[in-house]
Amino acid sequence: MGSLSVSFVFLGVFTLILHESKGDNTLKEFPIDKQHHIQNSEVKKLLQEQVSAELNASLVYLTMAAHFGNEKKNRPGFNQFFAKCAQEEFEHAQMFISYMNKRGVPLVKENFKMENPSKFTWKHGLEALEEALKMEGEVTVLIKRIHEKADGDGHLTNFLESEFLEEQVDSMRRLSGYVHNLRSMAVTTPPAYDMLSEYLFDLQLQGKKLEL
Repeated sequence: MGSLSVSFVFLGVFTLILHESKGDNTLKEFPIDKQHHIQNSEVKKLLQEQVSAELNASLVYLTMAAHFGNEKKNRPGFNQFFAKCAQEEFEHAQMFISYMNKRGVPLVKENFKMENPSKFTWKHGLEALEEALKMEGEVTVLIKRIHEKADGDGHLTNFLESEFLEEQVDSMRRLSGYVHNLRSMAVTTPPAYDMLSEYLFDLQLQGKKLEL
């Protein structure tokens, strides 16, 4: 076939394409396989709400860190500990958002609810640790609920088990130990409170040893 014949063939094909697309300049949506998407609407809602729960926990920890870092409280150990907890909870929220994007779950306004912390001051370190332990328990319950509702979605349950449930158990065990230790060290019967014991415990949180 000569070059002239080839040119006529291409011209004919191009003319046919123009004829077929005439009057419709919109791009056709390419069908996407959504097998990787989470289909369970309840699970999607719970995941969306979990982002809020993690961010709310982060905000509470940040408030605790600020409280114990001020010049009146002056507890650098508690300040550092709660600041680290705040960062961890924020990272958890990021991990959930990243996973939701992978599984086709958008972050929607209706299920995104940020709350102001219920308090901004604590009488002493023990009170803050007890509140932190309670909050971690509540977050763990929410994650377990997602795990329960996601039964049959091995990818999601594995994500929750490997990235969150193990860490939640470790966090609760650590906080429970801190609460027990400080209760054992300090006189906590109102109105008495052993501030020296709290000071010594704060040194522990800083990783310092008391030299006598």
